[in-house]
Amino acid sequence: MHLTNKEILDKLLSYSEDLKHHYQLYQLLLFHFQNKEPEKFFGLIEDNLKQVHPIFQTVFKTFLKDKEKIINAL
Repeated sequence: MHLTNKEILDKLLSYSEDLKHHYQLYQLLLFHFQNKEPEKFFGLIEDNLKQVHPIFQTVFKTFLKDKEKIINAL
């Protein structure tokens, strides 16, 4: 039996609500970054900073510290 990439992803995400939340958050961040929408990108980071895994918190804090540089790079 051959599974599509989407089926594999859906199966993996079904094992953990936490994983599913982080994956969806990552996809939204990626979307807003690629579409050069810094207000939405940083809004998501600020709204989710306290709820995400500590590894994400470290990355998010770094992004916030370098916010101006990131916006200029977009």
